[in-house]
Formats: sequence, C-alpha cells, structure tokens
Amino acid sequence: MAAQTLNKNAQRPVYGIVTDAEVWQFGKLEEHCFTRNLTRATIDDLPKIFGGVYQIMQLAAHGASL
Repeated sequence: MAAQTLNKNAQRPVYGIVTDAEVWQFGKLEEHCFTRNLTRATIDDLPKIFGGVYQIMQLAAHGASL
C-alpha cells in the first residue's frame, strides 16, 4: 500500500516477491485487491523462481495484470 501511495495511483498494479531465501511467493496489489500466486517456489526449483521473476518484470513493464 505504501507503493500505491508513492505512485499516487491505486489503480496501477504493484507486484511483489516475498522470500525467506528458501520459499518464494509472488503477488499483486491492485487498488484494495491483493492476489497471491498459490504456487510456492523453493530454492531447489530455480527455473520456477526465475520464471516468476521474469513474468513479474514483464507484467510491470507492460502494465498487464497477473
């Protein structure tokens, strides 16, 4: 929500990644709606982690939604 305030645009999606260095989770906040990817990636599955990071970067660059 802090990013939305800084952006001065709650409709612009904010993408995020949370990790404890073992488990990675991806999500999106748009207005008051938080969407979390239910698939959790572990450090043992680097292609899935890199794919998730790449997808978020693509979505953020093109303003698309998850």
